Amino acid sequence: MNLEQNVAFLEVWTGSYDIRRATLIERFTGHVTPRSIYSMYHFMILRIVTHNITQDMSGFTFGYINGK
Repeated sequence: MNLEQNVAFLEVWTGSYDIRRATLIERFTGHVTPRSIYSMYHFMILRIVTHNITQDMSGFTFGYINGK
């Protein structure tokens, strides 16, 4: 994943379908290769937070594997 360092963030929340009740388990910024992330109670929220991005980005892709 390649996000503008300290400007764009990918947050991973789990434990509830409601972010107010979910737990933040990861927050990524910059160039990172995330490890496998597992949800609690079958809920996961991905939130992209940006502040004054100065360059065009190519977007992102997301993969999902059912653990069953």
